[in-house]
Formats: sequence, C-alpha cells, structure tokens
Amino acid sequence: MGSIEFVFDHDDSWNQRAHVFFVTTWQGTPTESDEMIPQWFSLSEIPYEQMWIDDQYWLPQALRTGRVQAKFVFSEQGAVIREMELR
Repeated sequence: MGSIEFVFDHDDSWNQRAHVFFVTTWQGTPTESDEMIPQWFSLSEIPYEQMWIDDQYWLPQALRTGRVQAKFVFSEQGAVIREMELR
C-alpha cells in the first residue's frame, strides 16, 4: 500500500521507514509483542487514542484510498511536529 518515514530530530538512530500492507487471508495466529496485543476492531471503532500519535493521520487515508506515502517528524516528547508528504 505504501510506506511511511519516521524521523526523530533528537536521535537519528530512531529514524525508520515502515512499509504498509493490508492482508485479507493469512495462516497462523496473531501473536502479542512488546509493542502490541493483537485485537480486532470495526472500522468505526478503531481506538486511535490508544495508538501511536501518527496513526490518526495516515491510517484513515490508507483505509479510504488503499495507498499511503507519508513522512512524520517527531519531537523528543513523541509529538508529531511536522507532517510531510501525506498522500
């Protein structure tokens, strides 16, 4: 579907690019990680307030259009200080 670049001005070692995929079929069982516990939500009940702050910007677009290209710049406190190239 696209990719998202995450930039952390205060620590370049945190910078990363994520590739976004949607799947409709899979094998296996979703497994908990250090970062998340897999759960199912209806589209109208996605808990953005419990997710990473940038998700509220890119996920609705990805769900609506099937594509996302974005770049987010974060402050040291984790706030999005610049949203760039959201398309």
